[in-house]
Amino acid sequence: MRFRWGGLWLALLLAAAPAAGQARFSLPVELTDGLAVSGSPPHPFTASLRLHPTVALDRRGAFQAALTGAAVFTNPEVAFLGGGRLTARVAQFQYSILPLASIHLAAEGLAGTRERSRVGGGVILDVGGGLVQLTLRAARDVRQDVTFAEGGLGLDLWLLFGPKGEPDPFD
Repeated sequence: MRFRWGGLWLALLLAAAPAAGQARFSLPVELTDGLAVSGSPPHPFTASLRLHPTVALDRRGAFQAALTGAAVFTNPEVAFLGGGRLTARVAQFQYSILPLASIHLAAEGLAGTRERSRVGGGVILDVGGGLVQLTLRAARDVRQDVTFAEGGLGLDLWLLFGPKGEPDPFD
């Protein structure tokens, strides 16, 4: 029997979901670029497009859970992965009451097509109240014996295109 990482992350997200009125929603989309290192043959290039529908697990947004979907290109193949991500804010910088930037630590587990199954972690820098995300991530494909190092740039689509002047959908 194979272990399914996506099912584990979904179960964790549902179990940790806060009561209505406590959650905050965001919809980051992220484009990453990096390198993949394996024994042989080397895969020198990897890129991905990721979508992270995210809900905050506390009022302050210090802890977040996300379901992640990704289209991943690892030269010469394309794979589709899904799973989850948990983040914890470790620092926040603000001016008066306006948040300028925050730093999050993330843990991620993804599984998908082409026998891909990644487990990893990273550091996320949110700028402009979470509008822009800069990510540094390291992950290990536990089935393919490949290690990945990636940098990413993301935008929160909910802040850009979500309802304006209306309450958060979870408030």
